[in-house]
Amino acid sequence: MHNYQFGHLLGFRSISLSFVAIVISLNNYCCSGQDTDFKCPSSGFSWQADPRNCSVSHLCVFGKLVQTISCPKKGLVIGQDNYSCVPKGSHFDNCGKRIKLFVVNDPRCARNPNGNNPDARNCAQFINCFNSTSMGLQKCPEGLFFSTTNFTCEYPENVSCGSRSISPEYRNLLKIGERCRNEGTHLIPNPTDCHRYYQCQGGLDSPKACSPDLVFSKKAQACVQPWEAPDVKC
Repeated sequence: MHNYQFGHLLGFRSISLSFVAIVISLNNYCCSGQDTDFKCPSSGFSWQADPRNCSVSHLCVFGKLVQTISCPKKGLVIGQDNYSCVPKGSHFDNCGKRIKLFVVNDPRCARNPNGNNPDARNCAQFINCFNSTSMGLQKCPEGLFFSTTNFTCEYPENVSCGSRSISPEYRNLLKIGERCRNEGTHLIPNPTDCHRYYQCQGGLDSPKACSPDLVFSKKAQACVQPWEAPDVKC
């Protein structure tokens, strides 16, 4: 199975001034025009799956819609991570499970009719509402949860999830955040992706990514060739 991972292609989750320039340069590769109706989360940067088109995802940077991406082939849809294209109907296709949107007088919008509201199913997601109509389901930037107090995405230690679920991926992030706070400045491998890692500094973890041909070595504390880190399993 082939996954078209825009995140790896763009060096996603590595903050740099060249990041936006790389994204904009992809117009002729797989990108459609910007969807002016799509609303981005106000903080961080992340891919957000389009609630109306399963083969489209949006790149949001600090509240701004930077680019709209379409899967390059028929039969592909945006996967669970919101930035990989996967075969339609595969295990990784969650399009049919996406939350129902564009509901007028949606009770989920009651607390904040013209803003963001918590998704009762997932602590790391929220529903964008306008005039009490649900407009979109969005994910917080990696490592953050949605606060029902401030109606924004915040660090886990500042959020009470209550009955809202936390995915295994985010449970791993919680453990990584705890390690960062306890162990000081260093690099921690991503437990689910050998090409990614976290930089711990000042008690906070920042997600980073190696180039697609490299893997992260905990021993070397660097991105290396796969043959240089035979203990790293992908």
